[in-house]
Amino acid sequence: MSNPNTYDVLPWKKLLDILAPGYCSDLSYLSPTTEREVGEHVKEYTRTGSKTRRLNPLTDILNAIIGDSSMVFCRNDPSFLWGSPSECKPAILGVHEKSLRTGTQARLGENISQNGPSEDPFHWSEPLIFLEMDATRELHVQIESPQEHATGTTTERNGFAPKSTINNGTYLSSEAREISSNYTLSTYASSEQNEYDGAVFNSFSNKMQEKCASYARELLSYGGLRCYVLGIFIHDEVCQFLYYDRSVKIKSEPFYWLNDIQTFEKIIYSLARLNYGMLGFETVFRGVAYTLANGPLYRPVLPNLRHKYERYKYKDIFMDRTLEVDDMQLSLKDAIDQRHGILGRGMKIIRARATNGEHRNMNLVVKMSYIPQGQCSEAEIIKTAQGTAALNENAFKFSKNLPNLIAQMVIPASEVQRQLQLQCTAYQLRNLRILVMEELFPITQLTDDAAKLGKVFREIFECHYWLYSQLNILHCDISVGNFMYRKEGDVIYGVLNDFDLSRCINDSLSEPSYRQLTGTIPFVAMELLHHPETATVHLYRHDVESFFYVFYYIITSYDKNALLSDPPLRWWFITGVERIYFKKTTDFACCVFHAPTPTFRAFQDSLYEMFIAIRKGYIIDHPIMTMGVPQELYDNETMGGNISYNKFSRIFKEVASL
Repeated sequence: MSNPNTYDVLPWKKLLDILAPGYCSDLSYLSPTTEREVGEHVKEYTRTGSKTRRLNPLTDILNAIIGDSSMVFCRNDPSFLWGSPSECKPAILGVHEKSLRTGTQARLGENISQNGPSEDPFHWSEPLIFLEMDATRELHVQIESPQEHATGTTTERNGFAPKSTINNGTYLSSEAREISSNYTLSTYASSEQNEYDGAVFNSFSNKMQEKCASYARELLSYGGLRCYVLGIFIHDEVCQFLYYDRSVKIKSEPFYWLNDIQTFEKIIYSLARLNYGMLGFETVFRGVAYTLANGPLYRPVLPNLRHKYERYKYKDIFMDRTLEVDDMQLSLKDAIDQRHGILGRGMKIIRARATNGEHRNMNLVVKMSYIPQGQCSEAEIIKTAQGTAALNENAFKFSKNLPNLIAQMVIPASEVQRQLQLQCTAYQLRNLRILVMEELFPITQLTDDAAKLGKVFREIFECHYWLYSQLNILHCDISVGNFMYRKEGDVIYGVLNDFDLSRCINDSLSEPSYRQLTGTIPFVAMELLHHPETATVHLYRHDVESFFYVFYYIITSYDKNALLSDPPLRWWFITGVERIYFKKTTDFACCVFHAPTPTFRAFQDSLYEMFIAIRKGYIIDHPIMTMGVPQELYDNETMGGNISYNKFSRIFKEVASL
């Protein structure tokens, strides 16, 4: 599993050749007046070493360059964006010019060069590109006469001499030099810093790019349907271009934009004229023209922000979008789940209603996930399992415990991502898989009835084993969110949901791809948490152990359909992998056992028996802890018979009968 904090690094020319092909074309559109305007804003930018004071001139530089583009660069800092509970505030945002007309008149103009949107903050679906900046060094303007420029001599002003390590050329174009008949400009470092210190820059850029990653996380999670996000990071006279998708984070090598302002102009001009697809937005919705000239792609409805913590409350941006899957026309409704993160599936689950065909009266959901190419198809797994169950009298009952797949669609990875696959090592090319399924209900809605919960758990456990033993399918993501139920009249059936991470067991189990940590971290088996970077092969008993954690969490955290205010296992969700592993191993070693809530008090003995079985497998009976059983005779598949189907099936059968 790749380190989520690691950036791949590409030469800036190579990265821009992929992201904005043709950016090096001649910019004859830049009039002498525009060149002079850019030059004046650059002078203002270099007069201060304050980040806050540089925001306005930098915004003015960007807008002067892009001219009549539908994109406008707006100062955002110090305003938080809305549409998520995070407190993120990118310095500058590139948004559609019509976004400035949304809501009250407060947005008109104040974002361009003043103090950011004070009344109507931007929503995460509105930025087309983000820009973050930092300022740690003073940049002073050196006045250079035409004669000095021609001879290469420079007159020192205000005690500052030129630093050749910073300035390798003037930043104004030849047209601008002709206009400025008396003077041209060059920028130099403060005299306090005799040469550019790369280590100083890197220490700040690494910190700031972690901040940039937090913006990308929100844009990918709450900014609509995007396969990647673009960003720019400017630190004094150095610029880096940023790219984020579900497989990689990329930063370009430094580009000294003040030393080559013409190239910087070409880059910004080209980025501002990309269509929505080239900006990373998925182009799957019907009736939408994906060029900036047709207006904003998403039109969020502004909330009444009475309190800052209400900024995540908003009319869903997918509402009433039309999606066509296998000739089925769907009207999208609210989002049930939007996974928060950069790397991984980026799953979104959205309620929908069919507007044609035989499923018009069904409650449906649309599931969208970015799945690595070559991974087992969830749709094929469900189809195979449902087909086998329908033809086998003994297995027919399991058809009630599986999702009902209605339609599917696969969107191939973009050309940008195909090009990046050739440049980045270990890059996973991911396709967007869209599944249309019957809507199910979360198992936590049954936490007021121990008998129903016990029945559902047993059914899901038996279905899971049938898939493994008869169809060679191992789920690999046993978690609370994947335990669902459906209702048919007065009867409920447990449903094992979400086969995105499932694996088809075959001879290739020893391949490295099967040794990556997968699953929902709070419920992952301890053995897999121990070395997440080089996890052992995912075995059946690991899923069984996860069943225990799901059962343990639910019956100690919920009482009468309500989550406790201070559940005993809350630390599973607020700590990292290493801490979760440490706490679990410590609890089992010290026999720290939490009793169920009053609703599930009847399950206490069964829960404790499962707890002790896992404790014995890891601690008491393990060859590392005892000399009683030779290593070669120890049954690793079941941890000495402690974590096995037979044992846990018997326990869950008892639970269902209580």
